[in-house]
Amino acid sequence: MSDDTELLHRYARDGSEEAFTELVRRHLDLVYSAALRRVGGDAHLARDVTQQVFIALARQAAGLIDRPVLAGWLYTTSRFASARVVRAERRRQAREQEAHLMHDPVAGNSPDPDWDGIRPVLDDVMDQLNERDREALLLRFFEGLPFAAVSTILGLTEDAARKRVDRALDKLRALLARRGIGSTTIAVALMLENQAVTAAPAGLSATVAGSVLSAGGGASVSTLNFLQLMGTTKLSVSLAVTGVFLAIGLVTYEIRASRETSAALASANAVNGELLARLGTTSRRAQSAERNLADLQKAADAARAARAAEDAKAASEAATVRDPVAAGREFLTAHPEASQLVTAEIRANMIKNYARLFSSLGLSPAQIDQFLDLMVQSQAGLWWNSARQEPIAEFGLADLTKDEREAKLRALLGDDGYRQYQEFDRTNTARRFAAQVGEAMYFTATPLTADQAGALVQILSQNSSDYQKGRSVSLSSVNWDAALEHARTVMTESQLAAFAGLRDQNQFQQELNQAMNEAKQAFIQSATGRPASK
Repeated sequence: MSDDTELLHRYARDGSEEAFTELVRRHLDLVYSAALRRVGGDAHLARDVTQQVFIALARQAAGLIDRPVLAGWLYTTSRFASARVVRAERRRQAREQEAHLMHDPVAGNSPDPDWDGIRPVLDDVMDQLNERDREALLLRFFEGLPFAAVSTILGLTEDAARKRVDRALDKLRALLARRGIGSTTIAVALMLENQAVTAAPAGLSATVAGSVLSAGGGASVSTLNFLQLMGTTKLSVSLAVTGVFLAIGLVTYEIRASRETSAALASANAVNGELLARLGTTSRRAQSAERNLADLQKAADAARAARAAEDAKAASEAATVRDPVAAGREFLTAHPEASQLVTAEIRANMIKNYARLFSSLGLSPAQIDQFLDLMVQSQAGLWWNSARQEPIAEFGLADLTKDEREAKLRALLGDDGYRQYQEFDRTNTARRFAAQVGEAMYFTATPLTADQAGALVQILSQNSSDYQKGRSVSLSSVNWDAALEHARTVMTESQLAAFAGLRDQNQFQQELNQAMNEAKQAFIQSATGRPASK
């Protein structure tokens, strides 16, 4: 059992903070250096990526115990985390329309001229190596281990480990040559040994380990996550209703906390009173009891009066509550940037949802822009209509009906392309579910293949009553027992377990959404005196 494996076992089994801190210390420079290159030298983004990678390590520690080379998993995970951070940074820059200079903290090291050519493409060509070759290079040059240690971790003789590293260097040199970067294997090895790893900033190890451990291996929900949630959820009423629900939650929490505090104080007072009673005489105990009874009676009378005043105030406020839809409309009129944010998120989601369709139809950039314009206008129109309001002209939202949109899409795509779009749209929910299964299995020994994902989409569609009636697949219409039985022909047992788990999660979410919607409608009806739009 390697040292990394032992540390992972101690953290996953016993929650050893010391073991996790040691893992961070060992691999921090590797992760930080890879992140720094992938994010273009931005030290702040590299810190964010580094913290995300070790958060992922904390979450998945139990599943990584049997992995012989932890450095390979960390390096691959830094690639995905860097890609997410870079995408988020680009969206932020586009929204703010500002160009931020990227500060390179290692600019003063004056690297060799050849390294200037290799550094921007190093991680791309490393990703093209197979896992065995990549792990050999990571252990030897990125982790800086001697061949004796590399051979022990890989389960090879020292000579065999040396040969594997040499072969991996040859492959890396050949990949660099394809990029127009000529060099010898020895030169590449020297540059990797001297330049590939950048020391992480002082104190980052303690910061990362402390942040991950204090969060219990989890991550908090950021403002960006909240905005993304807003962008992908149908807003059936105005933003003001959401604010009201948040306020109700906060007030409920404060009331509960106040009651618990009062109960604790009452318990403490009772104990103190008992001790005083034991120390006093019978006469003093009687007098104290009478005084306490009088005080309690006064407090009870004051509490009843205060409660009655609060009830009267709440009833008065409820009678004068404004229509939340009208309040939300006034807010959006005063803050057009909120609507612009919504429409920008809708467009971003459309690009993500229909990227594969654009590729299969071979649409030009101009055609893609026309397609997105039609979809965004229609989506924005549906949102405003759900609030029973006319679109606000200042926001540039066109009231495009579904029939108008479909006619324009047919003209844009042609008959054959339009049929492909309809089929793509009908199976969109099934593809999202298959993608969730794929994400759940990504870091396991049996990841979902592209063929399996395609077969799963067909299975979900064929077992959907909506699809059989010519409508888009909705997960609520899927016969899950039949779909799970059909999936046994194309999926492994662990993949089927992930399938079943996501099915249960989806059904729970549907029940939760229904309960929240009913509560929301009841609140709107009590506040406005009229039924809420569904």
